[in-house]
Amino acid sequence: CAGMAKARDRRAEPPGHVAVADAVAMKSRVGREVWNAEMLCLRPKRSDCVLPEFDPRTHVVDRLPDDAPGWPVYAGMDFGIRSPTVVLWARLSPGGVLFVCREYLEANRTLEQHAKAILDAPERPVWIGADPAGRQRVSQTGRSDVQFLTERGLRLETAVRPVAAGLDMVRARLRPAHGTPRLFITKDCPRLIESLERYRYPPDPESQSPAKDGHDHAPDALRYLVQNLDAGYTTTRSNYAARG
Repeated sequence: CAGMAKARDRRAEPPGHVAVADAVAMKSRVGREVWNAEMLCLRPKRSDCVLPEFDPRTHVVDRLPDDAPGWPVYAGMDFGIRSPTVVLWARLSPGGVLFVCREYLEANRTLEQHAKAILDAPERPVWIGADPAGRQRVSQTGRSDVQFLTERGLRLETAVRPVAAGLDMVRARLRPAHGTPRLFITKDCPRLIESLERYRYPPDPESQSPAKDGHDHAPDALRYLVQNLDAGYTTTRSNYAARG
């Protein structure tokens, strides 16, 4: 309004767009989240967020703790072709706190290129929690993505969990019912941070699955990491090379 509301003549008409009494009445009819988002513009409304427990003010840190270089490294991976393949590296403290410290998001690259990026990274993960769908064989080669990466010396864990169960494990780390958060992300992972803030359910109120709008890939990789780390897993070792 270019300052017109403030410049009104107080004797003729009180300044402002909304009377204080009207503002108080409106505030009493909505929740604090709606008021802060729609009236005060403090932060986006998050009622449709998949992970509203994630708060950058709490869960994003400038860097790893000083003693983190001695902690083991684990990773999460979401496969993609046109959509990006995502790999997240994280260090696990002796107390069980997870710090995601490196991200890789690339589309339209071969699995060989993704494997090289993982092998060339400074941190070699103990294992990579990956999408169980990666165990399916590709018709052109007769081999699966998991098999391909295993043959290159990487260990993959592909525990099968319902999406809702995996998300609950992530929520439990972000905002546990008791104690302090056990999942943090460094500022070296800006695309993961952005994706977690934009990870939403579709407008259909009946939908129980997160929207596939491009912001789901990094959270999926995080989910695969956490669900393999926290739920335990059983594996069956196979000698792919022996099978020919």
